[in-house]
This record gives sequence, C-alpha cells and structure tokens, in this order.
Amino acid sequence: MFKHKYVRVLSRNAIMFCGYWHVDFIRLLCFSVMLAGVASESVKPPKPNVNITQEGRLLRFQASTPNYLAPQCWKYRYIYSKCNEESEMVETGDNPTLHVEYDTACKYAVRGQVIYSSYCGGDVDIESDMSEPVYYGEDGDPNLAFKVVMIITPLIVCCCLIAAIVLFRRNKDIILPKIPEPSLFFKDMLNSTSDGLSKSLGGGKLYVPVKEVVVSGVSLEPKSILLHPNHDTCI
Repeated sequence: MFKHKYVRVLSRNAIMFCGYWHVDFIRLLCFSVMLAGVASESVKPPKPNVNITQEGRLLRFQASTPNYLAPQCWKYRYIYSKCNEESEMVETGDNPTLHVEYDTACKYAVRGQVIYSSYCGGDVDIESDMSEPVYYGEDGDPNLAFKVVMIITPLIVCCCLIAAIVLFRRNKDIILPKIPEPSLFFKDMLNSTSDGLSKSLGGGKLYVPVKEVVVSGVSLEPKSILLHPNHDTCI
C-alpha cells in the first residue's frame, strides 16, 4: 500500500516536473523515462471530457487531450449508443475526433477514454477510466409516421367527400335528370291517341250521310211511234 502511494506521488511529481518543459521532444523524453520506471504501478491517465457538436448530417465527438505529453503518446476510444441500441466501440488512434452519421430521431450517449501508448515508454498501454456519458438529441416516437398517417388520411377523405357533395349538387340535373310521372306519361299517350283518332275521323265530326236530291215537276215525253220503213207500201 505504501509502495503504491509512493509510486502515485512519484508519478505526479514527474508529471509536474516534465510539464515545465515547453519543447515537445524534451517533454516526451522526460515522461518516457519517468513513466518507464513505474510502468507496473503506474497511475491511470485522467478521464477525458467529451464534447458533442453537430456538423451538417454528422455528429462530432471530441475528447480532451492531456497537455502534459506529446499528442502521439495518446490513443482514443469511444463507446456510443443511439436509440437504446447496443453500444458500439470505436478506436481512433491518436486522433481525438470521431465523426458519425446523425439520426435526428435518436438520442446519443457517448463515453470517451484516453490510452497512454507504450510507444512513449512502458511495457503496456495505460488506459484511463471511461468518462461520464454525454447525451445529445432526443429519442423520437417510432410510431410517429403511423400516427401522422392515421390523422391525415381521415382529413383527406373528408375533404374529398365535401368536394364531391358540392359538385353533385351543382350538376344534379345533369347527373340525375328528372323522370316524368307514369300517370302523366300514360295520360299524354292517351290524349295523343284520341287526338289522332279524331283527326282521322274528319276533324272530330261524326259522319252524316248525304241526302238524295229529288227533282219534282219532271214530265216525261210520250213514247214516239216508230214507223216501219215499209209503211208506205202497206198503205
């Protein structure tokens, strides 16, 4: 226990000592020497701070970089999830930035981790604890599209029905012409039949027989005696 505390104090002092150097190469060499001797009992790097920003259709995850070592001594790891799906782990090497496609209907939860690379001294990589989760966005309703359709569809049907009723009333006489009453139809037919019969009978007058004209005061001439052609000879 004492040895562990001593190593932790020694590591902190080494960090403070090497932090005074402003030349990256000297700082790298200094930290490599200091940390190499206490690799087995080394202190974990501090947890990074993760910042999330939106860039167009992408989300940018940015982890804070420790400033007491050269940038190439650190590696970065991200664990993120969206829409309560399974978490995904991505390592970006010495690049502290990660870009992912942004789904506006999902809420993102991101945690970051920095790793001290054995390239800068030591036998193994030294990992920091995972950062606190950072959230971005809100989870959308998965049934939102269905709800919108269920609301809009009845409205469209009602509008179409109202338009059809208005057009039907305006063109009612064309769509449904008036049908004459059967009684009037038969009455007109009988009237036309009787009119035709009357015309065929002389304009509606009954037939009156013509009386014979009798001429009175007619005298008959006496029948003439026909003379025989040999009358003279007979005398």
